[in-house]
Amino acid sequence: MKPDFKKCCIFLVLLAAAAVLIVLFIKWNEADVSITIGFPVEAGAVDYTNSKPISDRRTVNLILFALLTGKSLDDSAVPNMPPDAVMMIRPKEENIGYPFSIWLDQTSVIYAMGTGDDATEYRIVNNLSDEEYRVLNSMIAARG
Repeated sequence: MKPDFKKCCIFLVLLAAAAVLIVLFIKWNEADVSITIGFPVEAGAVDYTNSKPISDRRTVNLILFALLTGKSLDDSAVPNMPPDAVMMIRPKEENIGYPFSIWLDQTSVIYAMGTGDDATEYRIVNNLSDEEYRVLNSMIAARG
């Protein structure tokens, strides 16, 4: 074998290995669910047209873990205004989406599974970390 041919084969093998590693890294960083943020419009409809799905594993996990820490909200504290945003959570392998109505305050987030009259249980998340609040607040800022 000629030395140039050996070098070329080694280069191609290294290039293929680098490509495989890049693809694996990209796939590893994708979350199992995607989150899309929409905004209420008239009559209970939600506009998702300007929303780019969030599929970064770290961001999705921050949002989901923040929602998991929610505590039940008393009926007297349930918001009586339209939500600031509607978050649609979709598992990657399913054709189903789970909507969450979101009301964002300076110190807390109120959310309900469903939208409008379909909202069942209202929950509140207090004591968000700065990063969790930044991620959830960016949902509202994206509307601008």
